[in-house]
Amino acid sequence: MQAVGAESREVRRLAEPTPPSRERFVDLLRAVSIVAVVLGHWPAPVPHRWRQMAGLRRSIKRTSRQTR
Repeated sequence: MQAVGAESREVRRLAEPTPPSRERFVDLLRAVSIVAVVLGHWPAPVPHRWRQMAGLRRSIKRTSRQTR
């Protein structure tokens, strides 16, 4: 349990120089937004890859029929 106390002290130490006028809730929203964008864009290429794989399979089938 000492690690948790040390971590919370470290977080407080890092937060102390933050100006009091800074909105921490807005910072939280910014961080959540960045994570949402990254996670939202990461799986975007998956359907494109599936289409490529399907096209590759069709091409293989076509060429295997032609060589028989």
